[in-house]
Formats: sequence, C-alpha cells, structure tokens
Amino acid sequence: MANDTSQQPATKQDITEAIGNLHQYMVKWKDENLVSNKKWKDEIINATDEKILKSENRIIRILKRYFDTNIELALERQETSLIHKFNVIAENLHHNAVGANKDEIETLKDTHKTHDLRITRLEKHTNLIAA
Repeated sequence: MANDTSQQPATKQDITEAIGNLHQYMVKWKDENLVSNKKWKDEIINATDEKILKSENRIIRILKRYFDTNIELALERQETSLIHKFNVIAENLHHNAVGANKDEIETLKDTHKTHDLRITRLEKHTNLIAA
C-alpha cells in the first residue's frame, strides 16, 4: 500500500502486495510455530522420559527391597529349620549310641552270669572241681 494516508481505492498492485505480505507473515508464523511446537514437544518428551525413568528406578528399588527382605526371612527360617533338624538327628544318634552301649553292657553281664554256670557244670562233668 503505497499511499496509506490517502483515501483512494486500493489498486490491483496494492492488493497483490498486501496478499504477498500476508503470505510471508503466515509462512513466517507457521515456521516459528513449528519450531516452537517441536521445542515444546521435545521438552515434554524429555521431562516425561525423566519422570518415567525416576518412577521405574523407584519401583525397582522398592521391589528389590521387598524381595531382598523376603528372601532373607525365608533363608533365616530355612536355616533355623535345618539347625533344628540337625539337632534332632544328633540327639537321636546320641540316644541310639547310649542305648547300644547299655545293651552291650547288659549282654556282657548276662554272658558273665551264664559263663560261671557253664564253667561249674563243666568242672562237675569232668570231675575237675577246683578247690
């Protein structure tokens, strides 16, 4: 618009220039918006990625703590159970050994009693009675 101050009707050239200027402004505005939107989108994606990563790490820490604690408890229970079973087996072995020893002593006593009787019978039978 060459003559803005006048009240003359717009010419074809004025309209063509105005449309050209409008087109340039629209292209510039579109390019600026695309760049701005891309930056905004990248910022949102990066922020979201960081939040997701932090959340994942937190969940992993919580699960690890939970499973580590439960595994430790299970191992402690298993250890206690194994120690108890070992003690029961050791006690049974001890009682079996004591019982076997007692049985052996009783057998030796019984043999000794009958042994004296056998010797006396043999002596009488052979007429070799010791004085």
